[in-house]
Amino acid sequence: MTKEWRRLRLLNSVLKDKPIFFARLDKDLKYQFFYNLHPDFHDLLLIGNSILDVTENDSTIRLYKAYKKTLETGEQQVKFVTFSIDSKIATYKFILDPIFDVDGTINGIDSMAIDITDILEQFTAIKEERFDYCLNKSKSCFDNIGEKIKSLRQVMDISQSELARKSTLSQSYISSLERDEVNPTITSLKLIAKAINVDPKKFINYLY
Repeated sequence: MTKEWRRLRLLNSVLKDKPIFFARLDKDLKYQFFYNLHPDFHDLLLIGNSILDVTENDSTIRLYKAYKKTLETGEQQVKFVTFSIDSKIATYKFILDPIFDVDGTINGIDSMAIDITDILEQFTAIKEERFDYCLNKSKSCFDNIGEKIKSLRQVMDISQSELARKSTLSQSYISSLERDEVNPTITSLKLIAKAINVDPKKFINYLY
């Protein structure tokens, strides 16, 4: 038994029954082998092919581009890709590492992916709970949209400059908005909602 084979058997035993899968690709981005591949993806179809040879959609194109960038830059890439699996949405965190020959030539990629779907769902639930808490705490006699935005921002402990940076809106615009000197657009409200990690519909309902 070769050293490489022993290493691969050890890897297989470590990853067994874990929400992690591992793949190795050659320099042409063709899959060489897998561990813990999701049942929806048959390894016999993928071995010797690229991901786009088997199925082409927005998710696989995004992953393929990340593979290419790893080869081109020789640097680790981390990408979050969402797939439709078993009629459900699953999100994976991909960590892509180039494989170097002894002379420094890149001859492939090691790809590790972690299923973070449950983590994201828990995080989303926490965000919604936090927003509802802040919403209830900030509710008061405020009638104006600007005052409501300011009250919610302060309760969520976000400064004007931080909100401006995260929303890509200017701080002067945020300031004018909170003083009701300008009327907000739907686009600007959606940007603010995204910046504070809340559902835009719930945020707009709160304001109006």
